Amino acid sequence: MRKDISNMSRKDNPHLLVLPPWFDLGFSGLFAQMFHRFTEDIAMHTRYKPGLIYGEYHIGQFNSEWIEKEGLRYNFLGQKKWTLPKVGFGWKQWLGNYRKLFLNYQRRYGKPDLIHAQSILGLIVAASFNSRYGIPFIYTEHMSSLITGDLPDRLLNKALRSAVSANKVTAVSPVLKESMERIYGVPTEYVPNYIDSGFYIPPIKIVQSPDFISIGSPAHTKGMDRLIEAFGIVKKKVLNARLTLVDDIKGAEDLQDKIKNMGLEGAIHFAGAVKREGIRSLLQNSAVLVSASRKESFGLTMIEALSCGIPVVATQTAGSELIVTEKCGVIIPQGDIQELANGMISVFRKRNNYSPNELHNNVKARFGKEKVLKKWEAIYDEILNGNFSNS
Repeated sequence: MRKDISNMSRKDNPHLLVLPPWFDLGFSGLFAQMFHRFTEDIAMHTRYKPGLIYGEYHIGQFNSEWIEKEGLRYNFLGQKKWTLPKVGFGWKQWLGNYRKLFLNYQRRYGKPDLIHAQSILGLIVAASFNSRYGIPFIYTEHMSSLITGDLPDRLLNKALRSAVSANKVTAVSPVLKESMERIYGVPTEYVPNYIDSGFYIPPIKIVQSPDFISIGSPAHTKGMDRLIEAFGIVKKKVLNARLTLVDDIKGAEDLQDKIKNMGLEGAIHFAGAVKREGIRSLLQNSAVLVSASRKESFGLTMIEALSCGIPVVATQTAGSELIVTEKCGVIIPQGDIQELANGMISVFRKRNNYSPNELHNNVKARFGKEKVLKKWEAIYDEILNGNFSNS
């Protein structure tokens, strides 16, 4: 049974509500696993007692359904419901549904002391709750669109109005922090994503076979079209090379057509959506992780790979420049497919020069879970104690 936190001492165990921007109520996608794990880690490693709500509201959802899940270390409530697209009146309907979801959650578990809103959709919901119910909130941004400038105006305008009401604004990379301060005009603190280095551990032996892996969706943003082209070049020089693509990839049909046209059907495998245990196993049985993203604010899969002791080949993004050094892989200029292929071949051939334990220890020192969670607990305390300023 779930632990009800509503009657716990607010002083000793404040109630934190997490608002993820993307989630699937089956807990199978990478984003759902990321925010689920974050909320569980808050429950296990801080004094805060968290909850999480998410509304799966879209026009293709015809039945209204409340979603609960047993066996979690935090309180959870989700809902599926038909809603107009988030344009015009659709925004009001979407926010109205979220307020009803929140009030149902509050009846079950009590009113949260603090909200942690993730990315712009979480920000918009948290600002609404702050206005109506007076709950302070933190806004953390993950989206690289604030760096590249291709965020839709309908989202940016709402974000601009909402961010000024946040008690604290944070970004997952220094480059994203600078962009947010320029766009929002409010102080922003850099707090990275983190790695569970006790879970993502190196294998006993370095993988000697030319097995490459890439993780993420959608296909275009993650540069998988470019990766497949580069892999075609690799395959001509490393005849037994294999590539595994992981996640429920949006745009996979176009990738499959490209793979067929290039004659690579037997060398590229689609693993689909995989839980974290499966991702760890896939990484431990790969020689090189490739991140060919067109844009990346952080790059969680890169630190997961490094924690598993495998080097990284990554295209130049805000995330790769933060994470990848010459000691753990190479960074490739955007759009240079030949150089991407060269980097894949080079890092594979030099794989024994990368010590798995050194890769693991280095990424742990920079992005270890304990270090980052301690930072989050201090930020939560700072807000509840009133020692903050967003001006």
